[in-house]
Amino acid sequence: MYSEFACIVDYLILIYGKEKLILYIRKLSNNPDNNKEFKKIYGLEFSKAIQNFKNIVNANKKPI
Repeated sequence: MYSEFACIVDYLILIYGKEKLILYIRKLSNNPDNNKEFKKIYGLEFSKAIQNFKNIVNANKKPI
């Protein structure tokens, strides 16, 4: 689970930049509403960002 979370964090930094991730983490310290803060900062629902991440991972899978 931790490695999956690290991959998602890397994805957010790669696509949106480190500054947005830092802002998001800071906002969460004042407001634990993950979905609301995520949408304010990233402009999309958290679930949509996760789906986008999964789509990229699945597109890059190589058959064994």
